[in-house]
Amino acid sequence: MTRSRRLAVVTLAIFLAGAGAAFAHHGWGSYNSDKALTLTGTIREPVYENPHTGLKLETKDKVWVVVLAPPGRMNNRGLSAEMIGAGKTATVLGYPHKTDAAELRAEWIAIDGTTTQLR
Repeated sequence: MTRSRRLAVVTLAIFLAGAGAAFAHHGWGSYNSDKALTLTGTIREPVYENPHTGLKLETKDKVWVVVLAPPGRMNNRGLSAEMIGAGKTATVLGYPHKTDAAELRAEWIAIDGTTTQLR
């Protein structure tokens, strides 16, 4: 394989890898920003990993999947993985998903008397 052909193949591979990652990230257009909800419940199954942290929040009506900010932003704003531990009570304000009635994108979260802005 010639040097220019190898360069073309490598460039194409890098481009495709980046395009796949961009396509995989969902964006916020699928959430109803006209309908803010405030939920309070018990944290079940917290997830503290990229691209977004999240948790299952059990309220009196159902279990919600709550999408939080990326771990770096959470840490920078003082919300560590330990703070969103299972069994803790949390209040979140956010926007419901347009098609998944049990998913919410959180704007802020309050745990143990500390409120953290996520966006």
